[in-house]
Amino acid sequence: MIISRTDNSLRVITCVLLLIGLCVCQISLAESTSSDTSTITLYGLFPTNGSLTAGGESSKTAFNLAISDINTFLKDGGSKIQVKGVTTEIGSDPESALDAIQKLHESGVTMVICYLSSAQIEAIKEYADSNGVLIVSVGSSATELSIPDDNILRFNTDDSVQGLSVVNLFKQDNITTVIPLARNDIWGKGLIKTVKSNLSDSITVDEGIWYDPTTTSFTDSLSQLDKKVSDELQTNDASKIAVYVISFTELEQIFKDAKTNGYSNLEKVRWYGCDGNALTPALTGSGDVPEYAYERNFTGLTVGPNLNYKQNPVYQSLKKTLGKEPDGSSYGCYDATNIAYRTLLMNGNTDAKTLRDEVIAISNSYVGVAGLAMKNEAGDAREGHYILWGIVKDNGEYSQKAQAEVASWFNYGVRQTVSFYPVKE
Repeated sequence: MIISRTDNSLRVITCVLLLIGLCVCQISLAESTSSDTSTITLYGLFPTNGSLTAGGESSKTAFNLAISDINTFLKDGGSKIQVKGVTTEIGSDPESALDAIQKLHESGVTMVICYLSSAQIEAIKEYADSNGVLIVSVGSSATELSIPDDNILRFNTDDSVQGLSVVNLFKQDNITTVIPLARNDIWGKGLIKTVKSNLSDSITVDEGIWYDPTTTSFTDSLSQLDKKVSDELQTNDASKIAVYVISFTELEQIFKDAKTNGYSNLEKVRWYGCDGNALTPALTGSGDVPEYAYERNFTGLTVGPNLNYKQNPVYQSLKKTLGKEPDGSSYGCYDATNIAYRTLLMNGNTDAKTLRDEVIAISNSYVGVAGLAMKNEAGDAREGHYILWGIVKDNGEYSQKAQAEVASWFNYGVRQTVSFYPVKE
């Protein structure tokens, strides 16, 4: 059940003209034959294989869209400035991210805007801090990486917001027992920790089943999970028990293995996802994976644009180009690209400390497609928007449908508040 409420303190965010994405950024103010012509080069870093592929592709598309929109704006205004986008493709493992950052820095890059997981940010953080590389990131949300005065700026909220939101969702759905199936990494552990920190007395979270991020077969994990659900069913009603999956697109293999092996207890309870898997492409179309998700009433929160997202031109363009729902991080990516461009346009200074201060200064008064870009003391987005996705069936085909928009903000700067707003057709 979705609870709708109105609150006059909610800021209705509107989209400004230019916004930026996930990329590595450096300016190259090379004078040409015309003294007032210059080129600003933005470098993008995106995973294009492995479990982060869907998010990487969405953010890469948002990056390219932002570059195109900026150039259109400049041309229409008669400016001779041009913006060039250069992308680097990496894998979903921490090592490939570190290798790419090192190579970019060695070539003179001092600001990197990128779509990275929390495990990848963890891997590159020491190098970035020690070598003066500013990381402007989307994708990473682990609360353990919310560290003041470092070289990591994140254009999404940390998981304290998602944790509070999902606990509110559990309450609305009358869930009393949550059993996690989660990645055993900094992100998975951090998200479970923040969920537990927001629990009421009416909800308990089991210690759960943890799997290594390199896992390719989930038979053992699912067998253990089935046993935990079986034990819980001895004293609790199935409608009050939930499996909470914290994963990336390996959710596809999890559902394949669950469907193939037919774990009877897992089929009795509801399944929830998170921002890493709620828009997994394999959940749409036909076949065992979307069928299993539909039968489990699978729902999950993803980062989203501001309210009334369907009318947002950036959302519309991304969906048309991708042919699917954009990953939520792509909106912060689009905003980050525009802010990085503006930062470099101001004075061309590429010192990481100066860039960091200017990115924060611009962000603090910037309202973009992802909403208010203001940063907290750790350099993360202060406020966030989410979309709650479910799965619907029509003529044997499955698709994902937005059930509600979720807004999080600070009421009078002190108390964090979450509200669910049903999506209107």
